[in-house]
Amino acid sequence: MAIELFGFVVKPELSIGDIAAIAALIASALIFWFGYSRTRKSEQIKIGRDLMDRIVATDQRRRQYYFSINPFSKDRKLEPDQLKPEGEKIEKNLEMIREELSEIDYFVYLVNHQEIEDKKIIRYYAPLVLEMLTMEIRHHVSTLKHHQWKVSKHLRELPPNTGPGTFITYSIFGLKVDLERFEERIDNIITTWETIKTTAGGDDDESRT
Repeated sequence: MAIELFGFVVKPELSIGDIAAIAALIASALIFWFGYSRTRKSEQIKIGRDLMDRIVATDQRRRQYYFSINPFSKDRKLEPDQLKPEGEKIEKNLEMIREELSEIDYFVYLVNHQEIEDKKIIRYYAPLVLEMLTMEIRHHVSTLKHHQWKVSKHLRELPPNTGPGTFITYSIFGLKVDLERFEERIDNIITTWETIKTTAGGDDDESRT
């Protein structure tokens, strides 16, 4: 006759002391495993919270620069001496967007390398990040594209030898390419986050409870 203990078959010739020692060993392993799992989840929660705090901080800085281009006055006329500063504002806006996208990319990196693997944590943050990308950052770049087009239009309309200089002029025209690359990068990040969200599964509302 054999005795089954925690899924292990124990031979009857073992003493009570041996059985107790085996049970204690198995119990210790289980306690270690559950303790490790809880610690691991706590670490992931902390990493996710810290990353989201950094993303939100860069998002707030980006918003401040967004209003520096006066997006609600898209048809205002620009004087020749304003063209260079307006081009610099676009570049500064792109710098802020680049900083925020880098933080979001780092979040993706940690998810892909299982540093953050708890699906409930991923389901909680994925909709928040996607909302930032689709509703705010993408719109920000779209507004910058319109502003760059407006600055470029004013440059073309200037009489010869009255602009901010050849180098500045080409820099402003070149921002169009940079903005298009940013749009492509944002679309790629959105696709990645949508895949992460789908893989994690679950209901968004449920994951936030």
